[in-house]
Amino acid sequence: MVPPQPCDILKMPLGRAHAAEHTAYIALKHRLAAAHGDDRQAHTEGKVDHLWAVIRRADRWAAETGWAPAQPDA
Repeated sequence: MVPPQPCDILKMPLGRAHAAEHTAYIALKHRLAAAHGDDRQAHTEGKVDHLWAVIRRADRWAAETGWAPAQPDA
């Protein structure tokens, strides 16, 4: 099985299965917006650690459930 790529991991049903992931991400985005206003670079950098943690959890979830990205039609 090909391991999921980060872009695939973020699209998989993890969010639907784990609503807390979505809630935590939205809360982080609100904190970053309050702290950094329109500084998009700071806002983006502030999400890095959180997103890598989500990717690691999603990767474990994919391994435990046998999830794999769909093969492209082309």
